[in-house]
Amino acid sequence: MRANKGVTLIELIIAMSIIFVLAATAVSYTRPYPVLKLRSVARQLGSDIAYAHELAVTRRVPHGIYFDTANEQYYLYKQVTSDKVVSPITGTNMIISYPNIDQYKGINLISTNFGYNLEFNAAGEPCDAYGNLLTTAAVITLQYSSDFSTTVQVEPETGRVSLQ
Repeated sequence: MRANKGVTLIELIIAMSIIFVLAATAVSYTRPYPVLKLRSVARQLGSDIAYAHELAVTRRVPHGIYFDTANEQYYLYKQVTSDKVVSPITGTNMIISYPNIDQYKGINLISTNFGYNLEFNAAGEPCDAYGNLLTTAAVITLQYSSDFSTTVQVEPETGRVSLQ
């Protein structure tokens, strides 16, 4: 019997394949934390917009979201901005203030392209603060530090929400 003093080409290829698969898996799970945090906050905003849309359609009463970019917060309201929507989960007004909530620290509400109010009429159509139907997509821009930003868009006519 002869003693083996090395590895065969097949063994080397198999070992390299295993290392490649493990490395590829590790890289896919190491997305930067800021990107994940920003996407999570954008999804929450999208859900809140969809909730305002749902309330307007099911209750046949206009509902909207008021965006306060100066204070980096928004809140849901019914018919008038002073009549805030109460969260079915917490039982408190649905006011999201990025600087005052630990999980949102570092997130900035940068801008909107429609003014301060995004409202849905009783038919669920998105409108501006004056009740005019939107003719272009409503865009809300969020930012984490100065390196990462994303937008939440609301389509005119349908109110469909998408993340960019």
